[in-house]
Amino acid sequence: MPYHWTPSKEAPQRLELWPYRSLPRRGFALIILMAFGLIIVPPHHRYRFP
Repeated sequence: MPYHWTPSKEAPQRLELWPYRSLPRRGFALIILMAFGLIIVPPHHRYRFP
């Protein structure tokens, strides 16, 4: 989790925390849409089991 101490000499320092995001919102949406597309599209061949 990223953090930052506020640089202040007259007031006590404050620790600011924020959640880490490995993907930006657009990248996350793209991954979800790609997964949805792979689930929706049927396979182009039939599986043959012995």
